[in-house]
Amino acid sequence: MEEENRRIHDVNYFANVVAVLGEGLLHFELVDFAKGTKEPLLDTDRFVDWTLTKHKHAREGTQGDEDMVRSVAVAAGDRTFGRFFVFLLIMLERLRLGVPDLGRYYDPDLPMMIVRES
Repeated sequence: MEEENRRIHDVNYFANVVAVLGEGLLHFELVDFAKGTKEPLLDTDRFVDWTLTKHKHAREGTQGDEDMVRSVAVAAGDRTFGRFFVFLLIMLERLRLGVPDLGRYYDPDLPMMIVRES
């Protein structure tokens, strides 16, 4: 996962969870040393914000928060799919998406039909 993310170079497209059924999961974890906490970092927007902030502090030579992101391997065996499903539900709940224009999937030549809320 880390090798593939290094190849991609754009944090917006990083893989944040890899599941191998019957084996386990790889995912990122945010460790906050000041608070003494650690949590799965499943929210892509939060991961992107964290990474860009760290790069900004490095460029400016300033001190950031006392935290780090690391990859974690979880040997879940037969429970891998269940854990992946829970991670997927968490990630989907946190996504910020607009209403999709499904008509364009049916026929790309159709005009845009998205109803925008004002």
